[in-house]
Amino acid sequence: MRRWAKRDVRHPARQLALAAALTLVSGGFMVWAGYVFATGRITTGLWITTPPGFTIEIAFALLRRVDRTAGRSAPSLRARVSQELVILVAGGVMVSAGFAGADVSWWLAAFLFVIGGPVIAAGVWIGRRHVATTATDPLVSLAGAPE
Repeated sequence: MRRWAKRDVRHPARQLALAAALTLVSGGFMVWAGYVFATGRITTGLWITTPPGFTIEIAFALLRRVDRTAGRSAPSLRARVSQELVILVAGGVMVSAGFAGADVSWWLAAFLFVIGGPVIAAGVWIGRRHVATTATDPLVSLAGAPE
């Protein structure tokens, strides 16, 4: 097994913050790609959609690493595939936001960008729903334990 896979996460809050930042970067790139699509430069827009694929996968890998350190099991294959589908839907919402910003209104673009947040949060939830949440879970300790 690789050496980096065995290390514990010393600062889960930093890992989670990095995952959130990568998710925002991914969304920003997808909005930019939608804007470029609307201007008629399809090939350029497709090239712009490449980095978000990497950044979102790295973000989800960081989340899984934090979960592994917290003692959670890995999500099932079905959960991972469902998670990927939700990620694709979130990317589609973000591309639609950029397209709307170019052709309709930046107010609609902002609305769609905000809608993309809960969609990607649903992707996180799908990957984590099969294991009970505990008070030692890093996500719970950041948000506060449920009553």
